[in-house]
Amino acid sequence: MYHLSGDVNAYTSLAETIGSDQPMYGVLSPALQDSTRLPSSIEEAATSIVELIRKKSDGDAPVLLGYSWAGLLAFEVARQWMESEYQEPQVIIIGMDAPMQLLSSNKKLLHFLRWAPYWAPEFRVWLLKWLKNFLGDKGHRFRRLKGIFKRMITEPVLKELPKLQAWADSGLPREHVLMGFRYRPKLTCPMRIDLIRETHEFIDRGHPMHPYSQSHKFDAGWHQWTGYPPNITWLESNHQDIVLPPTVDKLALKIRSAMDRFSTK
Repeated sequence: MYHLSGDVNAYTSLAETIGSDQPMYGVLSPALQDSTRLPSSIEEAATSIVELIRKKSDGDAPVLLGYSWAGLLAFEVARQWMESEYQEPQVIIIGMDAPMQLLSSNKKLLHFLRWAPYWAPEFRVWLLKWLKNFLGDKGHRFRRLKGIFKRMITEPVLKELPKLQAWADSGLPREHVLMGFRYRPKLTCPMRIDLIRETHEFIDRGHPMHPYSQSHKFDAGWHQWTGYPPNITWLESNHQDIVLPPTVDKLALKIRSAMDRFSTK
């Protein structure tokens, strides 16, 4: 499944490592060459991919692989495939949290109160820095305060994902991120997934200012959307390096193992 950028370049090293005896087929975003063909939602994007797979497949359920944001797309393709074909495809998601939950203001407040004590040292540093900028910029104080309260009552914005903001704040990557924010799948039938997570990205405490994130949960929040606990594999890596040498060698072995395990069911 295509990445935030709309292409499949992120899988190059993985495809080479897995080898020609296990071919991988990449699906490009229709908006990569023509921005007017941008799907309005992950559901719409997945529908076109299901049609493509149906034309190319021999009737067998596909193996769907999604790295990072593409994990959401792979999951929705699998969900629609199960609805239409009554087959359970294999879904392998690499380094992606489950879709974000819609939270009320009360739940956001409870999230903040629960996790703020764990982040007290970091929070003090952040607060002092914020106050320095806030007090030194008189013309924008009201706008900044308004922005804080708005975040408490609306859905998340790109600023809640600082690791993505540097390169996904414009163009096609931004549109894909926003599609991910809006994605709320329907659990029509339980689905088993293989989830490969990076140890360097896991912190077992929620961030008080990011109530939508589920990265602090051991299963990254997937159980509530799949109906089954995911089969979780951990790799010692960060998010960017997991699909690059030398870690990609271990990733390929984990994927092979997951595929063998699924085929023997």
